[in-house]
Amino acid sequence: MKYVIIIGAGLGAVMLFLLATAGANTELFERHYQLLVALNAGFVLFLMAVVGYLLWRLKRRLKAGIFGSRLALRLLLIFSLMAVVPGVLVYSVSVQFLGKSIESWFDVKVDRALEGGLNLGRTMLDNLLEELRKKAQAAALILSEQAAAPLPVLNQLLDQSQVQEATLFNQDGKVIAFSSTDSTALFPDMPSATVMRQARIQRTYSVVESIPGKGLYLRVVAPVNVLSLNEDIRVLQLLQPVPKQLATDAETVQTVFRDYQELSLSRQGLKRLYGVTLTLALLLSLFSALAAAFLISERLSAPLGMLAEGTRAVAQGDFSRRHPVQSRDELGVLTESFNQMTQQLEDARTTAERTQQEILQAQRTAVWGEVARRLAHEIKNPLTPIQLSAERIQHKLAEKLNEQDAEFLRRSTETIVNQVEALKKMVNEFSEYARAPELELRPLDFNQLVQEVLALYETTSAAAGGMSGATAEASPRALIKLVLASGLPPVKGDPARLRQIIHNLLQNAQDALAGVANPAITVRTEIAPGTDAGASAVQLSVSDNGGGFSEQVKAHAFEPYVTTKPKGTGLGLPIVKKIVEEHRGMIQIENTQPHGARIAITLPAST
Repeated sequence: MKYVIIIGAGLGAVMLFLLATAGANTELFERHYQLLVALNAGFVLFLMAVVGYLLWRLKRRLKAGIFGSRLALRLLLIFSLMAVVPGVLVYSVSVQFLGKSIESWFDVKVDRALEGGLNLGRTMLDNLLEELRKKAQAAALILSEQAAAPLPVLNQLLDQSQVQEATLFNQDGKVIAFSSTDSTALFPDMPSATVMRQARIQRTYSVVESIPGKGLYLRVVAPVNVLSLNEDIRVLQLLQPVPKQLATDAETVQTVFRDYQELSLSRQGLKRLYGVTLTLALLLSLFSALAAAFLISERLSAPLGMLAEGTRAVAQGDFSRRHPVQSRDELGVLTESFNQMTQQLEDARTTAERTQQEILQAQRTAVWGEVARRLAHEIKNPLTPIQLSAERIQHKLAEKLNEQDAEFLRRSTETIVNQVEALKKMVNEFSEYARAPELELRPLDFNQLVQEVLALYETTSAAAGGMSGATAEASPRALIKLVLASGLPPVKGDPARLRQIIHNLLQNAQDALAGVANPAITVRTEIAPGTDAGASAVQLSVSDNGGGFSEQVKAHAFEPYVTTKPKGTGLGLPIVKKIVEEHRGMIQIENTQPHGARIAITLPAST
């Protein structure tokens, strides 16, 4: 719609310019003025239809209660008044001014002045023509007395006056004698048959006329009387040029007077002409201004509407709304500020949610720790007497029973002892999870600590500084590959607790490889990504090529009693996380491609 209005207004302005030009160009006015008026009227109707459609659309928006429609209506009224009031004022003044100006063109004084100038020129030409007539009559009298030698008389006439050409004709129009001061004139300028008839009936003909290619001339044709009845009548023609300045002035006055008479006859037509032009200009500018007012009002109200919608969304808790910045003015700055506000609110809510989750996690950890402590206290005490009683029963009764009953007793006793051992292990894990940190921190060579733990898994490693270590069979199920980075800064930590972390990670990796063909584990130490050699963190990662974590387990991997193992307690990773946090470190888990899992811990270096 915007481009339609712009193109329509532009074409209308061009047509209006052509219309105004046609008003000042008579030829163009005669040929194209009606067409230009029709085209301009068509553009006015087109803009009127566009404005009508925009008003209808605004009415619908007002009924629907769309935000910004009332503001658009108010802006439309303001812009309309700004366009209509000056336009009507200028139109009224212009119409009055043109009416008075056109009337002033036809002032009586101007009319009389033009008529006086024309009469003055005519009088001067009449005087010249009268003088030439007298010269022609005098020459005709001389020629009537000297019928035998007319040429000397003509030559003498040209020498003594301003006559340019003298010609003597017989009654049939044939040249008897010809004399001219113009060397280029080879033949005389022949009079018309009508003029010759007037001369033959003894009438002198005189006229001021324009000869093509020569200019304005005085022509006098007079009869030359005969002395006897035996002679034929003759005709004398004299041509005298009108002085150049006089001819120019006369033609100018004649042209101006003729144009003035034409304007005088078209006075009312000119008024209507300029009235129509001004009316079309007013309507075109008015409807263009109204259409532009719609565009401007919508451009101003649209960002406000988007901001209002975004504000309502923020009030409902939706901080995701962002609006494109379409300008660099105050509205653009306001939109950008709104986007920044919603971004900050969303970041603050995310931070608050993360903090709340951390608080809930800490509370959950504390609760599980308390539960584990109480369970360990309640369960651990009767386990040793149960185990000792089962072993004593086995020892006392084994030799007194037959072989079948003894075997049954043995299996039963063994089951009791095994279950007691499992309970003891679980109780120990409960105790470990619930125990408050009592760390003995000191600087440690982390590579050496890892090698000491892996020595228990019957693996050999490369010397610290190598990028790859040796691989050895850790158990019948998996191979452990050790990769130690050189130049690691010392880590400040409790060696016993850090050994427990490494043991737990290796045990989890081995358990994840059950049933996997060609199981493998990679243990790697390195400077934490994003730091340099003198920086602040060391990373230990344990990777396996097992099945990895499911998304559900991955989301709750560090919560107590979340496990995928049939006989697991779900306390391994929570204990590791607890120890890492006691050392002010971080722990991360991820799945690797094409399959497997990786657990990485990052510990701060000793400072």
